Amino acid sequence: MPGAIATRPTGTVAWQLATSSPAIGGTTVTSGGLVLFGTEHGTLYALDARTGRIVWKAAAAGPIGAAPTVYDFDRATYVAVTVGGADSFVYDYPYSGAGFVRVWKLAW
Repeated sequence: MPGAIATRPTGTVAWQLATSSPAIGGTTVTSGGLVLFGTEHGTLYALDARTGRIVWKAAAAGPIGAAPTVYDFDRATYVAVTVGGADSFVYDYPYSGAGFVRVWKLAW
C-alpha cells in the first residue's frame, strides 16, 4: 500500500514509497527537503523530497495519528509526533491507554 506519493505539476507520479501500514495523520514537508509522516503501525519516516529515498525512520511504540512537528532548539533540530491515544488527547506519559508525545533529535 502506498505510504507516500509525490506528483509533478503535470499530475504524473514523481516517486512512491510503499509501507506495510497506512500513513495516517498528515505529512510535514520541511524547507530542508524532508517529507515526514507516520504510519498506523508506528513507524516515523523522513524521506528525501526530491527522490523519495528513506533518509531516516524510527519506531514510535504506537500509531502516529498526527502530522509530525519539526522545530529547532539550541542549535539542534527535533521532530515530535503524538503517538497512540485514539481519543485525540495527549496525556502525561505513562497514562494507561492514552497517547503521548515522542521526540527525536535529528543528527544531520
